[in-house]
Amino acid sequence: MTFNIAPAVGASYITSADTIQTVVTQVDFIFDVAADNQLDSLNFSALPPDLIFDPFPGCLEGTPATTGDFQITFSANNDKGRGSRQLFTLRDFATPSEAWKFENFGEDFTVPEISSDNSDPDQDGIINLLEYAFVLDPNKADTTLDIEVVIETVGEVQYVAIKFNQMM
Repeated sequence: MTFNIAPAVGASYITSADTIQTVVTQVDFIFDVAADNQLDSLNFSALPPDLIFDPFPGCLEGTPATTGDFQITFSANNDKGRGSRQLFTLRDFATPSEAWKFENFGEDFTVPEISSDNSDPDQDGIINLLEYAFVLDPNKADTTLDIEVVIETVGEVQYVAIKFNQMM
């Protein structure tokens, strides 16, 4: 559960919009924690392994090594001692495709009928694996998938290549 604690009048408050951040193990991660109202200090609760927080400019960064959900509470205070707290959830996935599934299917990312590579929840004839590969929206029916398999020559070597138009 993610919640916000309302700041007192005149208090510094955290303005970072996303309270859930999706990261991938062994991939560099940077997140800026922003605050407003004459910020004097920005602090945090325990961090996941392999991440560091620089309170000024408010940057959480590192290369996560452990999958799972991590709760971090950031607190912002001004020079009058007034402040607020905000709970953030850091979701660390083992692969980019797992993170993509969570971002597109939410808590249903573990339901095979919806999120498996071969599922087609928007029933457009394009399975999730292709939706992921071609940067499509698996929750919105795409009318066509414009792809072409071609032979590309680099120097004297020929390669099979796939050309496609990204639909957004």
